[in-house]
Amino acid sequence: IFICGGGFVKEVKESTVVSVSEPTVQQGSLSPLVQAAMDKDFDVAKLEKMLEIQKAYEANEAKKAYYFAMNAFKASPPEIFKDNKVSYEAGNSTVEYRHETLGHIGEEINKAMTPHGLSYTWDIEQDDNAQIKVTCKISHALGHTECVSMRTGADTSGSKNNIQAWGSSVKYLKRYTLLAATGLTSKD
Repeated sequence: IFICGGGFVKEVKESTVVSVSEPTVQQGSLSPLVQAAMDKDFDVAKLEKMLEIQKAYEANEAKKAYYFAMNAFKASPPEIFKDNKVSYEAGNSTVEYRHETLGHIGEEINKAMTPHGLSYTWDIEQDDNAQIKVTCKISHALGHTECVSMRTGADTSGSKNNIQAWGSSVKYLKRYTLLAATGLTSKD
């Protein structure tokens, strides 16, 4: 696989694991800036523009690092199997199917993402229309984040109480937003 970025071309083998070190702040890096700011001729507008350019540059580098890491993650994706069997009576027939559990999906994806500096989390909101919205956020260690959201009402199937109905919806949406955000599918 050849990946272009930042003005160079780098060969990446499938077994390559990208090492991401913890971002650090240079000690004393603001000291010369503070000294310069004390000068009566210091141009604050120029400094603000320079900081704006620096932030845009760092955001672009973080975005490139995110896409590089996601490509590496996808080069050797985890296998997500339908690890849970459901069976219940519905009228005169039996309904049976298999699905992947949130624990299985999360464990497999987490193991595969972490070496590439990637992680996931969710935001959960409930709106005034009794809808629950779950947003899965995939983040890179350098700060870039991409999101996928889904929304639904409470899962009132079966004999769930109100809390179980909301919990079921949240769990369902977590499963499917995580799969959508990573671009993965399960196997039978």
